[in-house]
Amino acid sequence: MSQVSIKVKIAGRYYPLSIKPEEEATIRQAEMKIQSSIDVFQEKYGVRDHQDLLAMTLLQMATKPAPTEKTIEKVVETVEVVADITPDLERLNQLAESYIL
Repeated sequence: MSQVSIKVKIAGRYYPLSIKPEEEATIRQAEMKIQSSIDVFQEKYGVRDHQDLLAMTLLQMATKPAPTEKTIEKVVETVEVVADITPDLERLNQLAESYIL
C-alpha cells in the first residue's frame, strides 16, 4: 500500500508523518482540533508555554468520550428508531396505495 509524507503543525512545531493517503483528512482534522484547543487555552488563560498548552489539551481530549463512541451510539439509536417505525410506515404506505388505486 502506498504512503504519503505530510507535515503536521502542532503548537508551532512541524512533525513529519508517513501515512496512507486515505488517512490524511482524519489527520488534518485532528491537527485543526488540537490547534483549536491550544488557541482556546491560550486565549482563555493567557498561557504561553507550548508544553503547558499541549498538556492541557491532552488532558481535555483524554477525558472526553471518543467521537467514535458517540457516533456508534447515535447510529444504534437511529437504527432502533427506524426499526420501531418500519411497521407503521408499511401500514401507512398500504393505506395510501389503497386510496390512490
